[in-house]
Amino acid sequence: MALPVNCVFQSFYDDRGHLKREIFIEAARELSELFMKANISQTSIRNLFNLLKDMANRLQADRSLDFGAAQETYYRFVRQVEYNVKRQVLNPIFQEFAAGHLDVATKDRGEFLGFVEYLTSILARLKTK
Repeated sequence: MALPVNCVFQSFYDDRGHLKREIFIEAARELSELFMKANISQTSIRNLFNLLKDMANRLQADRSLDFGAAQETYYRFVRQVEYNVKRQVLNPIFQEFAAGHLDVATKDRGEFLGFVEYLTSILARLKTK
């Protein structure tokens, strides 16, 4: 099972600076279906998601917050995903997803927030258990 190329982004924004439709609709739907086939549920990634969502909320509330804090949060996210895969709690396809977006999600504030929007769209479509 491999991550579809059209579900990995170099940027979450279009050429006008708006979040791409795909992260809300098509790519999110495709990945949620793939993740469900891999037995990934909302429950299995909720704590990982909350780590990122909490940081996104902090970034939005405090524009002066150093982006380095968000980068560190994403690195922790990747580390925890790898740990959960090793423990066989999470399918390796999710590790591929996290690693595939490492560079873009840690590029700047906007891209980090874009990744969180993407993951939110995927999570909304997953089964709860």
